[in-house]
Amino acid sequence: MIKHKILLLSFVLISFCGIAQSHLDKLVSIAVQNKPIADILSSISKQGGFYFSYDSRLIPADSIVTLHMVGQPVRQVLTALFPGRFIYRESGNYIIIQQPQQNNSTFTISGRVTDAVTGEKIEDASIYDPDQLISVFSDEGGIFHLTLKNKEKPVLIHVSKISYLDTVIPLPPGSDLDLPVPIHPSPYQLNPVTVSDKVEKTWVAKLFLSSRQMVQSLNLAKFFADKPYQFSLTPGLGTHGRMSAQVINKFSLNIIGGYTAGVNGVEIGGIFNIVKKDVNKFQIGGLFNVVGGKLHGVQIAGMQNTVLDSVKGFQVGGLMNLNKATFSGFQLGGLYNNTHSEIHGLQLAGLVNIAKNEVRGVQVSALLNKAKNLNGVQIGIVNINSQDSSEGSAVSR
Repeated sequence: MIKHKILLLSFVLISFCGIAQSHLDKLVSIAVQNKPIADILSSISKQGGFYFSYDSRLIPADSIVTLHMVGQPVRQVLTALFPGRFIYRESGNYIIIQQPQQNNSTFTISGRVTDAVTGEKIEDASIYDPDQLISVFSDEGGIFHLTLKNKEKPVLIHVSKISYLDTVIPLPPGSDLDLPVPIHPSPYQLNPVTVSDKVEKTWVAKLFLSSRQMVQSLNLAKFFADKPYQFSLTPGLGTHGRMSAQVINKFSLNIIGGYTAGVNGVEIGGIFNIVKKDVNKFQIGGLFNVVGGKLHGVQIAGMQNTVLDSVKGFQVGGLMNLNKATFSGFQLGGLYNNTHSEIHGLQLAGLVNIAKNEVRGVQVSALLNKAKNLNGVQIGIVNINSQDSSEGSAVSR
């Protein structure tokens, strides 16, 4: 009887130890030849019954590796895969792969974003510090790691996700934390069109912006900041990182192209500029400018200018100018100008000018001028004025 009790107690203790065993201490076997790292990590997680969480920018998933290890702890297998590159820690059913901190003045906030009602893990939530303009996304398991500067100051972490209420988490002066982040669904459903800027729907934006940048724009539709300047190589790769589209700058220099919230000064883009809101003063793009709001000032593009609201000033497009609202000033297009509302001033194009409403001023083109109502002058081979006007003239050559 005593012998049976001892055996039973031993079984319970062994079972308990198995349950309490660290994921990093579990034994796994890997025997692969020229396989992607992503496949190896997937095999390890399946054998160990856990998941990996890491920044995909740190670990190229398609890197090819050869590895042969039999019955070794997960920790040793990871060390063989990434010798000296990362540190590993556990959070629930996850092993988190991180770079070691090189600067003692930084600290990392980690956590999991979940639906406060259903408990469902939320992917692609934006977690950010509005003061430092640093942001990350939650992964498919809701996990995030946000590394911040300055351990001496308390911080307010913001969590935003479309169709959810914005959540603010006050935290004490910097220390590494791991916290749950439940967020509440919005009591009313927003149509994505009402919270997304129109600029993301243009062909230039679709060509040059990533899906993650579109998601960030949706998540942070209510947040904007003002800064004196920004420099970028491409959208998301610059002084404001992933937060560039939420910042209004006085000076913006984009080596290839930029994606910003607005300009209150000067913006220069090597190939393109994409601005969600207004541009005031001066904007020049090597090929394209796209503005989601109003333009007040000078806009020059090697090929095309697109303004989705009104224009007041001077606009030059090597090929085309497209404006969705009223234009006031001087507009020059190498081939084509199209204004969806009124024109007050001079519209000059190599081939075609179109005003879908009234023209008060002058339209000059080599081929076609079209206006709904003319109060001024049209000069071209074909001039179309769809309504009678009390004054004005059309000159056909």
